[in-house]
Amino acid sequence: MHVSDKQKIIRIFIGSPGGLKEERQAAHDVVNSVNRSHADRWGVQFRLLGWEDSVPGYARAQDKINEDLDKCDYFIGVLWDHWGTPPGSKYTSGFEEEYSRAEQRVKNGLMKDMAIYFKKVEVPDNMEPGKELRKVKVFRQKLIDDKKVFFKDFADLPAFK
Repeated sequence: MHVSDKQKIIRIFIGSPGGLKEERQAAHDVVNSVNRSHADRWGVQFRLLGWEDSVPGYARAQDKINEDLDKCDYFIGVLWDHWGTPPGSKYTSGFEEEYSRAEQRVKNGLMKDMAIYFKKVEVPDNMEPGKELRKVKVFRQKLIDDKKVFFKDFADLPAFK
């Protein structure tokens, strides 16, 4: 059976700042493995999309990325020690804009669900976390305080898979 043989397509957007290339690739590998093993039997094909898949054009880069995010059924956000690059909007990073957009889409019934993962960062007690890591920690604490999004921590690549 091929995708054209009435398989349902479920699109998943993965959002993360730089520094998580291995995790992004692992997510693609897992999705491809699930598709190879189960797509025919389940009648479902999973498609993982991220900024790498966005087509360039005459627009703010994040607007092009958002077009892809808006086509997705699920959002997976992954953070580590870097908050990300300001996208030229009211948001402090592309990840923050993607997260906010996905959260609104879930609230409005336009996206089914979202999941957030934090890669653990070891910072010695006598060291101050940098500005980027502080932003990640503030965001994580906000998720805890707001009690709206269930998230998971992971220590390394095998745990993420």
